[in-house]
Amino acid sequence: MENTLTPILYWAQRTDRLYLKFETINLKQDTAKLIVNGSHIEFTGVCSSDGKNFYSSLDLFAPIEEKPISLNVSARYYTVTIKKIERKWWNQLLLEGKSKFVKIDWDHWVDEDDELPFGVEFGYDIPIPEEKIPSDNM
Repeated sequence: MENTLTPILYWAQRTDRLYLKFETINLKQDTAKLIVNGSHIEFTGVCSSDGKNFYSSLDLFAPIEEKPISLNVSARYYTVTIKKIERKWWNQLLLEGKSKFVKIDWDHWVDEDDELPFGVEFGYDIPIPEEKIPSDNM
């Protein structure tokens, strides 16, 4: 897969949600897509500078919702916050083992005991209304 790039995935969590940030330098924003199927996620996109494909396929520790709470796509990062199905602190992100492409997002990480109510740590007071979340191109 010479034309495929595996993006670095930075992650953090709260009891009820995951914060996922795929590092995608020169991402063609209209090509970015995240598919969620239970505890399996697939990220795809295209690099605007050389036409190579970004691809990441991961089995998470537990299932998550299909629709994001928030989504931000830029040339450098594809950032999404997604609710967990079960409100529970995870010991790890992946179902099995470790990956050299998965790292902790220390900018958003908090210990379980230091967790604040939803919205406070992300700089907004209320969740994004559901009608503002794109449904066909996560």
